Amino acid sequence: MARPVTKGAWLIPAPHRIPDMFATAFRTALEGRRGPVHLTIPVDVQEGAVAESRIEFHRPDEQRSSALRPTDPATASAIVDMLHDAERPMIVASNGAQSISPDDLTRLVEVTGIPVFTEEAARGIIPDDHQICFGFADLRVSEVATHLGDADTILMLGKKLDSTINFGQPPALNKDVRIIQVESYAVLIGLSRGVALPVNADPGAVVRQLVPEAEKRH
Repeated sequence: MARPVTKGAWLIPAPHRIPDMFATAFRTALEGRRGPVHLTIPVDVQEGAVAESRIEFHRPDEQRSSALRPTDPATASAIVDMLHDAERPMIVASNGAQSISPDDLTRLVEVTGIPVFTEEAARGIIPDDHQICFGFADLRVSEVATHLGDADTILMLGKKLDSTINFGQPPALNKDVRIIQVESYAVLIGLSRGVALPVNADPGAVVRQLVPEAEKRH
């Protein structure tokens, strides 16, 4: 029942498997775009006895990497070129952007002067009172979000083409808009329309790459 609505669902078959299966669950939940996982622990496993010699515990850094996955330098340069050449560029940071450093994103928008929308887990990365932060990108709750339809190029950081922007279709977005979609979970790229530049990488790592590239052009 849990598998269709989680990133992973497992049944723990024996008491000595609890540590390694918890490690697997945490690794799955935290890698790429974060999401829920599910572990079933049967009553007999909960009540079972196990020899201490069969139990192994490891530090988190021995079981999962904390490194963020960047894109290649040529792609980072291409992103900045597209934003630099655009007449009306905008940035949208959303639920998959939790790894972005506030300092990095703030520097990027201040160097480029590109307006930024934030929503879901990205709320607060840049405060709403910043002069070029436009707040929610959700058309259902923000009149300002209607300006997304004016953009000719949009950099989406951990943002799906979902119902909040009419699945990337007019009138939410211009039919000719060039979309740069940076997403750690490849399955979510270009779901409902093609994107000009698909980037399967961690948004936090990519933004960190974009800052020095943007500084070269401004």
